[in-house]
Amino acid sequence: MSSITKTEYGTWRLRYRDPQGHDRNRTFKTKADARGHQKQVDSDLYRGTYVDPRGGKVRLSDWIDEWHTARLNLRPTTQARDRIYIANYINTPLGNRQLKHLTPQVIRRWVATLSEDYAPSTVHKAFQLLQAALDAAVRDGLLPANPAHKTPLPRIEKSDHRYLTIDETHDLADAISHRYQALVYTGALAGLRPGEISGLRIDNLDLLRSTLTVTQTATEIAGRLSYGPPKTAAGRRTITIPVFLRDRLGEHLGRYRSDAPFVFTSSQGKPMRWTNLCRRDWKAAVQSSVLDPCPPHTLRHTHAALSIAESIHPRVLMERMGHSSIKVTMDTYGGLFSGYDSDVADALDNVFSTGRVSETRQVSGSTVIDLPAG
Repeated sequence: MSSITKTEYGTWRLRYRDPQGHDRNRTFKTKADARGHQKQVDSDLYRGTYVDPRGGKVRLSDWIDEWHTARLNLRPTTQARDRIYIANYINTPLGNRQLKHLTPQVIRRWVATLSEDYAPSTVHKAFQLLQAALDAAVRDGLLPANPAHKTPLPRIEKSDHRYLTIDETHDLADAISHRYQALVYTGALAGLRPGEISGLRIDNLDLLRSTLTVTQTATEIAGRLSYGPPKTAAGRRTITIPVFLRDRLGEHLGRYRSDAPFVFTSSQGKPMRWTNLCRRDWKAAVQSSVLDPCPPHTLRHTHAALSIAESIHPRVLMERMGHSSIKVTMDTYGGLFSGYDSDVADALDNVFSTGRVSETRQVSGSTVIDLPAG
């Protein structure tokens, strides 16, 4: 309960306890002013909409750093990436502002300024972090509402993936150092992400059964390699590999196996780093064979394209790619399934043109017959 008392100086003091159990007080010149604020405070406390009047004075940089530090279960790469976004795209232009001064207009101008210098995907990611931090400020009673809500963002145009043909895949494998030929085929014939390739362990292979199991992914953070499980449960998967790939992996291990537990290692037998591989081998191989653009992720897209060309079911492709849902698969590669509609029409035409459906047939246990004219 709140209360109003007269001070020795002739002013009026409102006392109350906030939702966190802290005693609060505020002084007013007149009793009427104190009562007016009392009604508002009592209503906010009752409705659960109370906002600490001192909360809005917190600087954004202080709040967002505290919020980010308290986030749980983030992968090391996500933690490092988000820290960079917060420092460069949020704190640099907005960090000195108090939370209460982050109006919708301020955030719209911030988005517009970022959009002049950075790609839409970068702007979207920075905005997502700011919006999440401000949502937390609302939950903690520092802000009455999130000023970032309903902020218009730049449109992200869907980029076209590059897919290598079978001949191009062979050309790239022939152009790269022999040590990494099996790596090229692993990406193109198993659809692994680059981090899954570099994190692939020897005990993840079962060449006798022609299977490969993805259990971890490798990432490089500030020059250090980090290993962890895939982002989603779907990312941990067992894939049946073609005999062609099985044989090349067997040959690769027979020739390049080292003391490290990984299938693919550096020329010194150490864990493989994509930064080093791209600088020393990948870029030169691409330039002498398939030409840019061809980042390592192109191999994964190539696997999807080759599989769809062989009429793989979308559900099977989803499982092989380690996607969390069929929606992800169709959003990413749905355009490659074009033409299947005409295939269905051709198949039905073939079925119906080979013979006529009988006038009397069994359907779900019932007899369907032609009725006489009435």
